[in-house]
Amino acid sequence: MDIAPYCLLALTSLFWSFNVIIGKILSVAMPPATINFFRWLLPFVILFLWNWKEIREQAGIYLAKWPLILFLGATDLRPKKLKVQS
Repeated sequence: MDIAPYCLLALTSLFWSFNVIIGKILSVAMPPATINFFRWLLPFVILFLWNWKEIREQAGIYLAKWPLILFLGATDLRPKKLKVQS
């Protein structure tokens, strides 16, 4: 029996509970928009650094298709919905 999925489920609950506790503590010291900004900034930085090598290798593709990436990000549409060919 593989125990890894159960550990990941437990960690998910732990992270969510920490998020609530830290949010309650910080809500006294900071405005909600600032808390939300930092909640999103931390995972962005972690994922960006984790994928830096791939991002750098494919920078030409990202720069060539930046209007499409901006449109998809702003409208929450996905390429499968639009049937966009890469």
